[in-house]
Amino acid sequence: MTIADLLGEMEDSNSYAVVRVNDRYVSRPDFDKTVIPDDAEVFLIPMISGG
Repeated sequence: MTIADLLGEMEDSNSYAVVRVNDRYVSRPDFDKTVIPDDAEVFLIPMISGG
């Protein structure tokens, strides 16, 4: 399963710019190319804006 697959299956409306898989940070352009290993820790990092 790729990061893009995981995000597609979630019922979450947040837009994620970066996802951490174990100790590796992956940016959005690589979501469809990055496979999540079995037993990986996945941290979703949402975009936050303010003013």
